[in-house]
Amino acid sequence: MSAIFDILPTEFRVSTDPLAMITLWRGDKIGREVTGMLCSLGDVATAEQQVTDAALGGRDALNQLIDRHTDKDPDSPLISVTSATARAQGYARRPGETVFELALPAYRLFGDPYNIGSPRRGNATELFVAGRILPSDITAIKRNNHDTSASELFHRDANGTPWILSASWLSPQFRHDPNRKPNPLGIWDRTQSWQQAA
Repeated sequence: MSAIFDILPTEFRVSTDPLAMITLWRGDKIGREVTGMLCSLGDVATAEQQVTDAALGGRDALNQLIDRHTDKDPDSPLISVTSATARAQGYARRPGETVFELALPAYRLFGDPYNIGSPRRGNATELFVAGRILPSDITAIKRNNHDTSASELFHRDANGTPWILSASWLSPQFRHDPNRKPNPLGIWDRTQSWQQAA
């Protein structure tokens, strides 16, 4: 996949360093920390080839691919992730869903610099991964997604020891829609210490 980074138009890159690790978020079904996440196309090799072809096609081809994906194409080769926890929370509203923290190298990602996917939402926070997200890409999971007074970010270290980080809760302002009620948004303060879970 690093070859895609090399052919991406510069404005679609999320970093100048292809190996930079980027922390991102995704709302999805509980259990993805075991199975990983797969694009709706379902074929990783084909997904990667479609993204490569779009990158070779330049800006217009990439914008068409983003537009197709955000229009809910059932054969999309992409998986959406976000740099904004509020957006991830918006995709984890139903029982059985939660928010996942991910760490992905920049060469596996590309952005939406022209805001094709969400033109009414202001700044583009949606990024895209071709094909799949592996369980090893998931660094933490929001343990109790529907109780804002008790939610914690949860992960296991390399030795299997469970750790938690309590959330500080904020209410985001949705600039694109002033009539929309804000959803509770968990912000994990990384300056705090992780506590070993019982």
